[in-house]
Amino acid sequence: RKVRILNGAHTSFVLASFLCGNDIVKESMDDDDIRNFMNNTLFEEVIPTLTLPKQDLEEFAAAVIDRFNNPYVKHALLAISLNSVSKWRARCMPSFLGFVEKTGKLPAHLTFSLAALMSLCFSENMMTLYLSYEFMTILTVPLVIHTGTPEAVSAGLKYLGYSIFGAGLGLMGFFFLNTYCDTTSFIAGGTLNMALIEGKENMMLIVFFLMILGFGCKAGMFPLHAWLPTAHPVAPSPASAVLSGIITKGGVIAIIRVTYYLFGADFLRGSWAQTAVLILSIITIFMGSMLAYKEKLLKRRLAYSTVSNVSYVVFGLMLLCPAGFL
Repeated sequence: RKVRILNGAHTSFVLASFLCGNDIVKESMDDDDIRNFMNNTLFEEVIPTLTLPKQDLEEFAAAVIDRFNNPYVKHALLAISLNSVSKWRARCMPSFLGFVEKTGKLPAHLTFSLAALMSLCFSENMMTLYLSYEFMTILTVPLVIHTGTPEAVSAGLKYLGYSIFGAGLGLMGFFFLNTYCDTTSFIAGGTLNMALIEGKENMMLIVFFLMILGFGCKAGMFPLHAWLPTAHPVAPSPASAVLSGIITKGGVIAIIRVTYYLFGADFLRGSWAQTAVLILSIITIFMGSMLAYKEKLLKRRLAYSTVSNVSYVVFGLMLLCPAGFL
């Protein structure tokens, strides 16, 4: 009862609540959307799957909600989110499976919670990655414009524009990969059909370079980096943490998938495209460091620091050797 109702409740909403700019459970309860989401999850999807008396379960759930509303308990969402996969499996999966077994339907709120956890990182193919990438953008734009000031709205639109343009380059590449790859599913070593691209190698290198530029936008790589130092200062601090700690890594994940699981390191190693991306990452490292050094506003300095540090990761990945991952 405790695991499914108490622990399961905050595990189900923690990721979405943090993305909405909340830091602790009490703030989540003050957010109408998150509170309604949790109530619906508990009373419509969790409690019906338990075999204990319904009245006892509802009374326990009410006590849990009272505990979540306690202003003196500051339960950090980031602490709850640690080991999210194992926690979701232990706390929410039994209710998920129980609901399916009992009703023959998927529980809407628990399904959304699971989707938020799995979407980008567990994408199995290029199209799923692209859809998750766009989903990530749509979910995070409201974080930037949260305060509603003209500066925040302008920064949010800039972030949206850069993200859509970058994702568009990725989508363009998908059309080429769909033609010249044996499959667009992610397979270690790449899936390019060498017979089909014979004589068209340079075209595919151009496609690769444009895709890395596009996905590099989320990673803050030059020349599509300018949204990050614009969005950081106007976004709430939790949103800034998400932009630096999660969103930029989404770009890195996409770069890894495209480089190592679609084109393949053997095809790219020693090519002008590899050299060009290495040069761009070095430019970004140096530029981000210098701009961070000169910047007086702390949050913008952190943004430039993120621009620089994430490109260290891109540089290592584009070395196309095992040592690059270290």
